[in-house]
Formats: sequence, C-alpha cells, structure tokens
Amino acid sequence: MVIATVTEAQAREYEKHAWHLGGIKPLLDKTTMRFATDFANVVLKGFVAEYSVVIKKQVVDEIRALAQKKRDEGATDAIASQPVGASTPQPGKIVLTD
Repeated sequence: MVIATVTEAQAREYEKHAWHLGGIKPLLDKTTMRFATDFANVVLKGFVAEYSVVIKKQVVDEIRALAQKKRDEGATDAIASQPVGASTPQPGKIVLTD
C-alpha cells in the first residue's frame, strides 16, 4: 500500500496562503519547513495505520454478518424443504386420500 505524503512544496504553499497567527504570517526557514513537512507525514502515516485497523475490523464484521445470514437462510431453506410426514389418523376424523 502506498501512503500519500506531504511534499515541501505543499507545505510552502500552505505557509504562503493559509497559515497565519492572528494576521501575522511568520516566515519559516528551510529547517522549520522540513520539520513541518516531516511532522505532517508522521501524523498522516499514523492516521492511515490507525484507520486501516478500523477498516479491516469493519470488513471482517461485514463478512461474518454475511456468512451468518447465509447460514441462517440455509437453515430456513433446509427446514422448509423437508417433506411433511403423514400423521396417523385420529379417531372420529375423516381422512381424504387420492
């Protein structure tokens, strides 16, 4: 799996157009920009790792639910397809036959 990363160019673009402190736009040097880029990538990687665990759990739960549903439907079909046995006639009842 390839995880998207933040480039230094994207971090610079964010610094120029979006990030400011109460109207003051700080100028970040190359080292600070590299740190910001690396930090963004570490956070992004951690998020992807954590979220992939959640997604895997959801997929496993959905597969189990579908398997259970299929088992339940199979049990219902098996019960419905069983022939109904002839019961012994009760005294005083009229039994119609072919």
